[in-house]
Formats: sequence, structure tokens, C-alpha cells
Amino acid sequence: MQGVLECIGDLRDEALSPPGVAVARSGTLTGMLEEIIVAVDDRPGVLAEVGELLGRSQVNIETLSAFSHQGMARIHLIVDDGEEAGEVLTSNGFKVETMRAVITATLDDRPGALGSYCRRLAEAGVTISGAYLARREAGESELIFAVDDLETAKSVSE
Repeated sequence: MQGVLECIGDLRDEALSPPGVAVARSGTLTGMLEEIIVAVDDRPGVLAEVGELLGRSQVNIETLSAFSHQGMARIHLIVDDGEEAGEVLTSNGFKVETMRAVITATLDDRPGALGSYCRRLAEAGVTISGAYLARREAGESELIFAVDDLETAKSVSE
């Protein structure tokens, strides 16, 4: 498993930041973040079980997305300890499909900021496979991205 890389920039030097994009600093989302995708049967209480298992193991869920289709469901979790989360879920009978490091970026909360940032990633050849809104406050949106090339995405964000 790869180490987790977060995009961390110096917001004091706005000349280094592209227009409309401010890169996340430590102090916003901190620690190691990973995306875990879990395949589950679509049944009452399954999300409660996942949340309780991770909570008992002191794994914090930063954000999540869950959806179901034809009796099956996928839970996408962004957690602070992917290794522990994966072990706990697997040992309790859950099918962990994916575990991967993610990056964070803080963008201006204005029309076009997301498109501008994602266009820069695309032009650098980075494919985004997951995007999550983590926080939105004080004129900024903090987002989490699962990408195919962390190093390139990090360099685009700096």
C-alpha cells in the first residue's frame, strides 16, 4: 500500500496558487487519509454496522458516500487509518474492494473553481476516480480526491 500524500501548500504566498485554487494546509484535514470502498448487501443496518465497527476501533470517518442498486450497495469511506479500517471490516466479513491514498485541496467557494482545478489535473494526465466534499466554510470548499497519480496531482496542486 502506498503512503498517503496530502496536497499541502503555503497559502501565505498566493502567487504560487493558481487563480481560484488554494491548496490545503495542515490544520484543516490532518493525518493520513485513505479511501476505502466496501461492497455490501443492501439491507437495513449495514451502514450502522460499518460505523460502529470503525468507531470501536477509533477509526475516524472524514466523509462518505453510499449508494445501492439491485440489492447490492457500495460504501465509499474516507478514513484517517485505512489499514486499521480495512482489517476491521475484512475481519468482520465485509468485502473491501479498494483501499487507496487520497489528496486534499481547498478551493475558493465560487462558481468555476472546481472546474478550473480539475482541468489542471486533467491536463497533467491525472484521472480522478472519486471526489468528496469534506467541508465548506468561510468562502472555501475543502475537497478530497482519489486519483490515479498522487505525485502528479500533488505537483499540480502546489
